[in-house]
Amino acid sequence: MHNITYTLYFFSAVNFSITLTTTNEGLTLPHQEKVTIKTLGDKAAKSERIVGMECHDTPSAMMAEEFGMDLLCVGSPGPMGLFGHKSMDTIDCQEQLYFLEAVLRRVSSPFICCNMPNTTACVSKADAVRNASEI
Repeated sequence: MHNITYTLYFFSAVNFSITLTTTNEGLTLPHQEKVTIKTLGDKAAKSERIVGMECHDTPSAMMAEEFGMDLLCVGSPGPMGLFGHKSMDTIDCQEQLYFLEAVLRRVSSPFICCNMPNTTACVSKADAVRNASEI
Protein backbone atom coordinates (compact mmCIF):
# COMPACT_ATOMS: atom_id res chain seq x y z
CA MET A 1 0.00 0.00 0.00
CA HIS A 2 1.28 3.48 -0.80
CA ASN A 3 0.00 6.99 -0.27
CA ILE A 4 -0.30 9.63 -2.95
CA THR A 5 -0.48 13.23 -1.78
CA TYR A 6 -2.13 15.98 -3.82
CA THR A 7 -1.77 19.64 -3.00
CA LEU A 8 -4.51 21.87 -4.39
CA TYR A 9 -3.65 25.52 -4.83
CA PHE A 10 -6.36 28.18 -4.84
CA PHE A 11 -5.49 31.59 -6.20
CA SER A 12 -7.67 34.52 -5.32
CA ALA A 13 -7.33 37.61 -3.17
CA VAL A 14 -5.71 35.30 -0.60
CA ASN A 15 -3.70 32.35 -1.90
CA PHE A 16 -3.84 29.09 0.03
CA SER A 17 -3.39 25.38 -0.48
CA ILE A 18 -4.95 22.21 0.87
CA THR A 19 -3.11 18.90 1.00
CA LEU A 20 -5.14 15.72 0.53
CA THR A 21 -3.79 12.20 0.85
CA THR A 22 -5.17 9.13 -0.91
CA THR A 23 -4.70 5.59 0.33
CA ASN A 24 -6.13 2.27 -0.81
CA GLU A 25 -9.18 3.17 1.29
CA GLY A 26 -9.80 6.36 -0.68
CA LEU A 27 -9.37 10.09 -0.28
CA THR A 28 -8.67 11.43 3.21
CA LEU A 29 -10.17 14.87 3.75
CA PRO A 30 -9.57 17.18 6.70
CA HIS A 31 -12.13 16.53 9.46
CA GLN A 32 -14.09 19.63 10.31
CA GLU A 33 -16.28 20.31 13.31
CA LYS A 34 -18.83 23.13 13.42
CA VAL A 35 -17.04 26.48 13.12
CA THR A 36 -18.42 29.18 15.41
CA ILE A 37 -17.48 32.79 16.19
CA LYS A 38 -15.54 31.37 19.15
CA THR A 39 -13.65 28.98 16.83
CA LEU A 40 -12.67 31.86 14.56
CA GLY A 41 -11.66 34.01 17.54
CA ASP A 42 -9.54 31.19 18.98
CA LYS A 43 -7.80 30.68 15.63
CA ALA A 44 -7.12 34.40 15.31
CA ALA A 45 -5.76 34.57 18.86
CA LYS A 46 -3.34 31.72 18.06
CA SER A 47 -2.41 33.33 14.72
CA GLU A 48 -3.77 30.26 12.94
CA ARG A 49 -4.91 30.60 9.36
CA ILE A 50 -8.65 31.02 8.79
CA VAL A 51 -9.52 29.60 5.39
CA GLY A 52 -12.62 30.77 3.58
CA MET A 53 -14.13 31.40 0.20
CA GLU A 54 -17.09 33.04 -1.40
CA CYS A 55 -19.71 30.69 -2.81
CA HIS A 56 -23.18 31.07 -4.24
CA ASP A 57 -24.51 27.57 -4.86
CA THR A 58 -24.99 24.20 -3.21
CA PRO A 59 -22.28 22.24 -5.11
CA SER A 60 -19.51 24.76 -4.41
CA ALA A 61 -20.59 25.00 -0.75
CA MET A 62 -20.45 21.20 -0.42
CA MET A 63 -17.00 21.13 -2.02
CA ALA A 64 -15.79 23.89 0.28
CA GLU A 65 -17.02 21.99 3.32
CA GLU A 66 -15.32 18.79 2.14
CA PHE A 67 -12.06 20.70 1.75
CA GLY A 68 -12.33 21.93 5.33
CA MET A 69 -13.13 25.61 4.81
CA ASP A 70 -13.67 27.54 8.03
CA LEU A 71 -15.72 30.32 6.52
CA LEU A 72 -18.11 30.66 3.58
CA CYS A 73 -19.27 34.06 2.40
CA VAL A 74 -22.38 34.50 0.29
CA GLY A 75 -21.73 37.73 -1.56
CA SER A 76 -23.33 39.94 -4.18
CA PRO A 77 -21.43 38.63 -7.25
CA GLY A 78 -23.78 35.60 -7.36
CA PRO A 79 -26.95 37.61 -7.93
CA MET A 80 -25.05 39.99 -10.21
CA GLY A 81 -23.98 37.15 -12.51
CA LEU A 82 -27.14 35.07 -12.49
CA PHE A 83 -29.70 37.85 -12.61
CA GLY A 84 -27.74 40.15 -14.94
CA HIS A 85 -27.26 43.12 -12.62
CA LYS A 86 -24.76 45.69 -13.90
CA SER A 87 -24.06 46.90 -10.38
CA MET A 88 -24.35 45.65 -6.80
CA ASP A 89 -26.55 48.70 -6.20
CA THR A 90 -29.56 47.02 -7.84
CA ILE A 91 -29.57 43.65 -6.01
CA ASP A 92 -32.45 43.23 -3.58
CA CYS A 93 -32.65 41.21 -0.38
CA GLN A 94 -34.78 38.40 -1.84
CA GLU A 95 -32.26 37.74 -4.61
CA GLN A 96 -29.46 37.51 -2.05
CA LEU A 97 -31.56 35.13 0.06
CA TYR A 98 -31.87 32.67 -2.87
CA PHE A 99 -28.09 32.23 -2.82
CA LEU A 100 -27.88 32.01 0.96
CA GLU A 101 -30.55 29.28 0.97
CA ALA A 102 -28.63 27.33 -1.68
CA VAL A 103 -25.47 27.40 0.45
CA LEU A 104 -27.30 26.52 3.69
CA ARG A 105 -29.10 23.51 2.21
CA ARG A 106 -26.24 21.02 2.40
CA VAL A 107 -23.44 22.34 4.61
CA SER A 108 -23.21 22.27 8.38
CA SER A 109 -19.63 22.83 9.52
CA PRO A 110 -18.32 26.13 8.03
CA PHE A 111 -19.27 29.47 9.55
CA ILE A 112 -21.48 31.18 6.96
CA CYS A 113 -21.76 34.91 6.51
CA CYS A 114 -23.95 36.72 4.02
CA ASN A 115 -23.50 40.20 2.62
CA MET A 116 -26.46 42.50 2.76
CA PRO A 117 -26.97 44.11 -0.65
CA ASN A 118 -26.43 47.87 -0.77
CA THR A 119 -30.11 48.43 -1.49
CA THR A 120 -31.03 46.75 1.80
CA ALA A 121 -28.29 48.05 4.10
CA CYS A 122 -27.93 51.66 2.96
CA VAL A 123 -31.49 52.71 3.73
CA SER A 124 -33.11 53.85 6.94
CA LYS A 125 -31.95 52.20 10.18
CA ALA A 126 -35.37 50.56 10.63
CA ASP A 127 -35.32 49.09 7.09
CA ALA A 128 -31.71 47.91 7.48
CA VAL A 129 -32.59 46.10 10.73
CA ARG A 130 -35.69 44.53 9.14
CA ASN A 131 -33.69 43.37 6.12
CA ALA A 132 -30.90 42.00 8.34
CA SER A 133 -33.46 39.98 10.31
CA GLU A 134 -34.59 38.33 7.06
CA ILE A 135 -31.04 37.22 6.36
